[in-house]
Amino acid sequence: MFHSRELLPNFRRYALPAASCLIASGLCFAPAVGAATFFVTTNVFDGIVQTEETRLRCWPYDVNTCTPEGSAGSLAALSTSESSMSASALASGQKTLRASARGSWPGLTPNGPPGAGATAKIVDEFMLVDTLGNKTEGQVSIHVLLLGSLSENRGAASYTLSAAVCELAFPPSYGCLAIDRTGDIFDGIVSGDTPSGFLSSGQGTLPFNTPLQLNWNIVAGCGYVRDFGECAANLGQSAYWQGMTVLDGDGEPIPGMQIVSASGIDWLTASPLTPVPVPAVGWLIAPAVVMLVTWKTRKTKA
Repeated sequence: MFHSRELLPNFRRYALPAASCLIASGLCFAPAVGAATFFVTTNVFDGIVQTEETRLRCWPYDVNTCTPEGSAGSLAALSTSESSMSASALASGQKTLRASARGSWPGLTPNGPPGAGATAKIVDEFMLVDTLGNKTEGQVSIHVLLLGSLSENRGAASYTLSAAVCELAFPPSYGCLAIDRTGDIFDGIVSGDTPSGFLSSGQGTLPFNTPLQLNWNIVAGCGYVRDFGECAANLGQSAYWQGMTVLDGDGEPIPGMQIVSASGIDWLTASPLTPVPVPAVGWLIAPAVVMLVTWKTRKTKA
């Protein structure tokens, strides 16, 4: 049985949880000055049972809305599964986001189409500080490395990554810096952007010694299109924060630039977990080949 693209809204309903807040539970995040939140949620529906879990870690800590620190090495982490559908999400103080959703199904289940979704999000308030006191504003850009993949067989998979830095003052005197990337594959039809690459915002002017806010999130989802299908939105390889570039009006780096954030994270620098490119195998074995040829040549001459 073939289901058209008109089913995509239902797929998103089950597979993609809210990125900003859980309206039903009232857990919408409206940060005050000096606040930060790490937010993860997973949503899994196997056609019979729907399971949704959320975890928040926040500064300052609020016992009524925030959960304690998650697994080792992360500030929020979740993994949820029902039957053949699963989802996981992580928001790490190592400046890393992860989200993945996958599953398979024999057919359309009685309670609706199966699906899975995951969201990982960091909201952090900070100030850029010129410690030498010579500048009041600068040309700023933000950078993210995204590594992931989408796949399906008679299913659908999608992802969204966004990052934005905006002035908190209202009305704002400055614009926002933003990265937006999205893509999906729906029953063999690919649209949008590939879920991998080094991403940068356009360069824009931001003030120093003024509260700014970073909103950075990643969403992964997959779900049913036709019977006997499977899907995977694998962004578990992560989105790695790659730092911020801050230049003066002449395009030169500003010495003495520092950052003060509610979470204590230095967003000027890249994630320490950023993968190091592995040399090609040919370059690794080339020295050994040269040594072997040299040894055989010398042996023949002897």
